[in-house]
This record gives sequence, structure tokens and C-alpha cells, in this order.
Amino acid sequence: MKKDSSFFLVVDKTPLDKVEEIQGSFSSLRKFMQKTRIYISSLAQVVISSTPFEYISIVVIIANSLSLAVEDPTAETQSY
Repeated sequence: MKKDSSFFLVVDKTPLDKVEEIQGSFSSLRKFMQKTRIYISSLAQVVISSTPFEYISIVVIIANSLSLAVEDPTAETQSY
């Protein structure tokens, strides 16, 4: 018996590959909408994974905390 050295690698389809299988009514519109959603999701993932985004988020949280600490909730509000 001869041993076969070839093998198959099973790989899941990417979301863009799955979009190409869409069929039915308005398939081109549905494909366009799905691709747009995938691209936006990929872009958002890149942005939130970046170091500058982390630093900006921390600065915003600290600034918000400081503004809340400075504000006096017992002071009467001025009417303009």
C-alpha cells in the first residue's frame, strides 16, 4: 500500500467569501450592504486596537473625571 503524502487543509471562509454566496432577490444590494458592514467593522477593529486610541480614551476619561470633580452639585445654578 502506497502512502499518500498529500493532504487537505480545511479553512473557514472569510466573511467576504461568504458574501459572494448570497443569492436571491436584491442580491447585489444585499452584497453591497454586507461588504460595507464588513469593511466598517474591519476599520473599527483597526482603530480600537491602536495605541493612540487607547491614549486618547484615557485622556478623555481623566478630563471627564476632573470636570466632574471641579463641578459643585450643591451650588445653585445661574439663570441666563
